[in-house]
Amino acid sequence: MIKTWQYLTNQFENSTRYSYKKAVKLSTYHEADLRVKSQTEPSLIPIHNRYQSVHDMFVQGYNSWKSAGGSQEGQTLNLEQLLDVAYANISEWDLNVQVAGPSFRKGTPAYKSIFMNGKNPFHRGSIDDRINAYDTLAKNMMLYTEIKEIKDEVELVYKSLDIARDEQLGAKGTVRSKSGNVEAARVNAMTMQWRDLGFAMDAF
Repeated sequence: MIKTWQYLTNQFENSTRYSYKKAVKLSTYHEADLRVKSQTEPSLIPIHNRYQSVHDMFVQGYNSWKSAGGSQEGQTLNLEQLLDVAYANISEWDLNVQVAGPSFRKGTPAYKSIFMNGKNPFHRGSIDDRINAYDTLAKNMMLYTEIKEIKDEVELVYKSLDIARDEQLGAKGTVRSKSGNVEAARVNAMTMQWRDLGFAMDAF
């Protein structure tokens, strides 16, 4: 079996393909080493200068990507906490509906039309399913003027959950976008290191 000579493939790009953190470490070391050695090897000065901008762009992209990831985690935590708080209201809403009048007692047609599947939709299924359960509950209550205040409370909770979900999805989109940017910057930095390797092999 014929093997490809390893220097015909970019080992810097290959070895960091699945680790931005590793690539940043390698890039930081390479930039620092070039900076120090260029003080005694003048031929390295233009090599360091051209790598400096590539390195800075990569590190800035990496830091931006990490920051966006933290934002996404924060938005997800916020949404989960809101869902927990919202679920804690279900029992109180259930009780308030039943005391609104005899026709709303548990087992009546009105009660069944409001809480069709009990509490299950509010703590089971996907995040979107759980959020939409509050919208459904509010719509189920719209037929009954006697429980309008409860319906209004449910609507407010649904709107707050819907907004939090939009913010979380927006944060996810930002992470994906910045991930693409940092990947391009990683490839550029690792390609420049490969070029520097060729220069060093030729010069030294």
